Amino acid sequence: MGRKRSANSENRIYFSDKEEQAVKDYLCETDERVKSIIYQTKLHPAFVKLIECVIKRYKLFLPNEEFRETSEDCIGFIMTKLDMFHTDKKTKAYSYFGTCAKHYVIYRLKKYHDNLLRHDRYDSDPNLYDENERYADEEYSLEQDAYLQNLVECFKNRVNAMIKYKSMFELNENEVMIGMTIVELLNNWEVFFDEIEKSSKKFNKESIFYYLREMTLMDNKEIRKYIKKYINAYNRIKEEVKVIL
Repeated sequence: MGRKRSANSENRIYFSDKEEQAVKDYLCETDERVKSIIYQTKLHPAFVKLIECVIKRYKLFLPNEEFRETSEDCIGFIMTKLDMFHTDKKTKAYSYFGTCAKHYVIYRLKKYHDNLLRHDRYDSDPNLYDENERYADEEYSLEQDAYLQNLVECFKNRVNAMIKYKSMFELNENEVMIGMTIVELLNNWEVFFDEIEKSSKKFNKESIFYYLREMTLMDNKEIRKYIKKYINAYNRIKEEVKVIL
């Protein structure tokens, strides 16, 4: 009499050795057309089921949106983590992406409840969140568009160089992950400046940390630890750009 299949193995039929291999094939493939076929035919269906199981198993339903919206948003997040998976390690893709999905939805759920609490407090005391006071320590004012654009471009180049020569800069895996996320952020840097068109030129650090937490699944303490080398590089570049201008 054969062994009875466990409930856990039943749940993982959708992410078997074939899907594990598909992840490796996707990451090793250089032809974008082939990569798209691998993702659409093998990985996307598995990710949809994985996210569904994670949300239902841990009861991580977001009250303010449909299940489909949560699933699609989570898949979008997982796509940003695909290239960060190391196929040469013993970690299974199923475990890695399951953990990514779980942490991401938990983070979104926590933000939802934090916003509810914040609104409740605001209703009881409208002066509690005075914008000028609340962001007084979290914004950095910049005076010139030329300075800002040069600063962003120079810093992005420096971070890319640090990642490329990570051994020389003694970057560990978490520091490399932070660096890659910073580059992604700098490619869309306008989003992180309040009212650029209206010349406020305010650098919103809260938005930066929100983005880093969301993309790396690290908490603020971890981010501060692994971002130090980039902050030092940023401060040096800031002075260099001032001299150039």
